[in-house]
Amino acid sequence: MEKHKNIPEAATWNAADNQWELGQKDEQGKETGIWEMWHTEGYYCGTTDYGDGTPPFLFRRFHPDGTLAQEGNWYGGSKWLGTYRWIKSCQIAKDGRMGYPNDRSTKVGFRLVLIP
Repeated sequence: MEKHKNIPEAATWNAADNQWELGQKDEQGKETGIWEMWHTEGYYCGTTDYGDGTPPFLFRRFHPDGTLAQEGNWYGGSKWLGTYRWIKSCQIAKDGRMGYPNDRSTKVGFRLVLIP
């Protein structure tokens, strides 16, 4: 994958998530501290704060214009707890979507469960 000029030289390609990433790992190879992500088009698209490597990890995604798109507490894998916010952008992305930065996500579904 060719790296856009806006992406730091030290950032590495994550093929599974289709993005460039930059951050630190501990002696065991676990992510620690704040990891930063860039879209293939070169814009800053997110952060994950791994802290000392113990969940929850604060996850944030950004629209191409830099405004917050998503925010939630991630516990690894597919586990998310608490409130997860999705924030619509006022700008339409080049491909017609409302600014969501991950090319693989074009549809989003939610299941709302009300507990009396």
